Amino acid sequence: MKFPAVIEYITDAEKIQSVRPAHRQYLAGLVAAGKLAATGPFTDGWGALIIYEADSIEEAEALL
Repeated sequence: MKFPAVIEYITDAEKIQSVRPAHRQYLAGLVAAGKLAATGPFTDGWGALIIYEADSIEEAEALL
């Protein structure tokens, strides 16, 4: 099943940039494990949408 998560970015752009490499590495691992259906930032820079592939809401929450 697919579970969407809307992520709202914090306003500290420097902090966002500092954690982005680790975040993208985590997402790449989810792709490799078949646990990520889609992901991407909103065009206005406000946040992002992540769609997890999981067997239950509990599993999706653990991935989040």
